[in-house]
Amino acid sequence: MQGLEFLTDPKIVKMLAHPLRLRLLMALQGREASPSQLADELGVALGTVSYHMRILHEKGFIKLVREEQKRGAMEHYYAPVQWVISEQAWKNLPDSLQAGIIGSALSQIGEDVFSAASAGGFDAPHSHLTRDIVFLDEEGANQLSKEVANLMDRALAIEAESKARSKNSREKATQRFHLVLMFFSSPEDANVRNLSK
Repeated sequence: MQGLEFLTDPKIVKMLAHPLRLRLLMALQGREASPSQLADELGVALGTVSYHMRILHEKGFIKLVREEQKRGAMEHYYAPVQWVISEQAWKNLPDSLQAGIIGSALSQIGEDVFSAASAGGFDAPHSHLTRDIVFLDEEGANQLSKEVANLMDRALAIEAESKARSKNSREKATQRFHLVLMFFSSPEDANVRNLSK
């Protein structure tokens, strides 16, 4: 995927197994924030958030974007670095660690979706929600997986175009959207249509 850092070291990827680190990274998506802001939002002690933010910064998951003097102290604001776990690094992780990372990510996605739905985030005309079950052979699964990756590439390109337009106008691209793409296999269920019969 274009514009992404590929994480290739399984030891670095293991850092994401900590659920708070993953929550912090997801809370930072598309914006910058300070540890104190994130601590308030997530309901976690500032010292705990600061500790994990320091680790994420040292390992290159986030970057310091600015500092601001507030109430006699320097407040640091961070933004995420876009990254993706390389296929090889993912394969080298133990199954339990993969499950932990996936579980943390799905939990955060669930919270984001519920919060957005409660606040009317799905009421806008450009919102979209589709869920379907498709039956594919190995070649079809590979093709659809590539299409999902291509859509994410296109989404990042559209974001870059939006940012470029906002630099050339007084209007800022400040509206925050969530894009969640999932493509996964599931065991057959008696209640699910089976096209193989």
